[in-house]
Amino acid sequence: MKEAAEIGKLPIATTTINSSVLGDNAPATLKNVSALSPNFFMPDYGSSLTSAIYIRGVGSRINTPAVALYVDDVPFIDKSAFSFIFNDLERIEVLRGPQGTLYGRNAMGGLVNILTINPFRHQGTTIKAHFGGGNADRSLRISHHNRPTQNIAFSVEGFASKSDGFWRNMFLDRNVDWQESVGGRMRISAVPNAGLKIDVSANYEHTNEGGYAYEYRSSTTETEQHNEWIGKISSNREAGYWRRLFNSSLKITKQTENQTITSVTGFQLLNDKMSLDQDFLPTDTFELDQSQRQRTITEELVVRSSNSTSNWQWTTGIFAFHQWLQTDSPVRFNEGGISLIQSQMDNAMQAADAPVSVTLTDKKMEIPGLFKTPTAGVAIYHQSQLKLGSAFALTLGLRVDYERLSIDYDTHATVNFDLLMNGTTTSGYIPVSYKGECRANYLKILPKISANYMLGDAGNIYATVGSGSRSGGYNVQMFSDIVSMSFRAKPGTTQLTIDDIENAIAYKPEECWNFELGGKLKPATWLNISASAFYMLTRNQQVARFAVGGLGRQMVNAGQSRSVGAEISVVSNLAKNRLRLSADYGLTNSKFTDYQTIVDNKERDFSNNFVPFAPNQTLNATLQTTPILRENAKFLKKLSLTANANYIGKIYWNEENSASQNGYATFDLIASFDVYKSLIISLWGRNFTNKKFHTFYFESMNHGFAQRGKPSHFGIDLSVKF
Repeated sequence: MKEAAEIGKLPIATTTINSSVLGDNAPATLKNVSALSPNFFMPDYGSSLTSAIYIRGVGSRINTPAVALYVDDVPFIDKSAFSFIFNDLERIEVLRGPQGTLYGRNAMGGLVNILTINPFRHQGTTIKAHFGGGNADRSLRISHHNRPTQNIAFSVEGFASKSDGFWRNMFLDRNVDWQESVGGRMRISAVPNAGLKIDVSANYEHTNEGGYAYEYRSSTTETEQHNEWIGKISSNREAGYWRRLFNSSLKITKQTENQTITSVTGFQLLNDKMSLDQDFLPTDTFELDQSQRQRTITEELVVRSSNSTSNWQWTTGIFAFHQWLQTDSPVRFNEGGISLIQSQMDNAMQAADAPVSVTLTDKKMEIPGLFKTPTAGVAIYHQSQLKLGSAFALTLGLRVDYERLSIDYDTHATVNFDLLMNGTTTSGYIPVSYKGECRANYLKILPKISANYMLGDAGNIYATVGSGSRSGGYNVQMFSDIVSMSFRAKPGTTQLTIDDIENAIAYKPEECWNFELGGKLKPATWLNISASAFYMLTRNQQVARFAVGGLGRQMVNAGQSRSVGAEISVVSNLAKNRLRLSADYGLTNSKFTDYQTIVDNKERDFSNNFVPFAPNQTLNATLQTTPILRENAKFLKKLSLTANANYIGKIYWNEENSASQNGYATFDLIASFDVYKSLIISLWGRNFTNKKFHTFYFESMNHGFAQRGKPSHFGIDLSVKF
């Protein structure tokens, strides 16, 4: 953490999920633990590429994230890397609300900070095996921690997992959400002397999976030709996602009498490929292959005070990053796609009362697209905490963030046609080509002010005003729509200019101000209560939608939105810590306050509508009991029983608020047995009542599609420690 104070004493709404809780909930990825923090929501749909995170109604389904992710103080810049298998977790810290001053861009909704086990504090070998029924889910992990000398410690871990999936494509007669992953992690920590620490880590994960288990739900047209596929997954082409992800970091910490100096260097390599049948139906309309090649390097130098007795605690830092990203995104129009363009071209000719007839002669057409979108940024920030008396503290912070982004695009296509005019048929072709570049620069100033009143051992109460921002960018998937729209226009129509292209693909940064009151109270040794209330104003709200022609996704800017809500967390440990009760509840009311746009060539006003994709409520309630067992038992050393109830409130799927998922609850049960020396056996059941719900819904080309949440499934975990 960059803050000079402990996380539990900060004037920020926080949740810390420690290793014991993580073990009870058997997490594999961040999606598994999202319910454990109020107003935190990470839906499980699509594939590992689709890693949307929402906090307090702020989130991002595509493109730039709205919630920052750090792993051992190294930022993950791109959302494509957010879903990965956890290794050697110590704890997860969730900071809710904008964290722009210390963390900068894309921390509008908050921050997720993942910390792994320090090999100095844990030694030994652990083998974990996971077996899940229903979808034949299984995995194996082996980790080893060692401290060969007083000044050096290291850890290594390897894992492999496989799942046959839950959902079946009825047209292809095979499961679509299968998954295979393999990888490992290495970490070396050294303490050459009392004031110097060096930490080196590297991890690799290879993922190959199916995905996009979108079942056909409805049609918005009067006549429907696919009624037999309603409620079924029926894509006629296989979809999937493949990814290689490598991360490495070097962290050097120098401790002096009054300050701590930390340098963190991170490098990330991501290569992936997504294959998608974009019509999601048996019709052979069009398909997409998207490959990304990403290289990211980050460097952060942080200096903070370390004299805890001083009335002035401060943090100063410099952060810089550069990301190289190349996207190869060809779209292939098959016979149904050509027919679609033909139909829309006929409508355009008829509307223009043109005395000609144009017939497309191609059976297939490919629109290649190569896009280079490098991004670079640098920031400087400072935060000071001034103690005014024994209990009151004032925090002031300021960050200046500069970012440069650009796009070099190259896409083209040609369609052949027969032109009938005055009884004479002439063959010809329409070439469309777009090649150029766009550039943008942004400078953001992100201030923060907090007042914190300490109640001694009983906790603290605080008030905070802070700002945050999310980067702008370019919609690369819009180009297939732009090219196809050019074909649908009247032959001879001029192509778009570079300015027209930039207006069509660019979206502006999102900015917000957050006003918050909260407290972290400990009225008794067995009870902890955290509560907060917030009011957030957002300008240029970024909203994900399908492109006008239905051939790609795009991010657009709404005018303004406001989000108001509250959170409360209660943890109680009773019966000498043998009975643990906890509850986390979040309420968010997020609405557009100014949003006029054009949909289907009609002006629409979505002001006062709810912001889509984020639930209006989240609730997790956990009961854990550890019964007293017979002393000196030789076989059963410890028994732990855990029951979880999770509730997700209503979610709207579009700006019109015409489609939604009502609130739903799921229940999990876990029984854990510590038996004979170091063997732990856990029996578990997820979604115990087999609740049916949708994790995602969207509309494309007048059709509605949805992905169901995972049904009930059961399994066993085995863990052996040496």
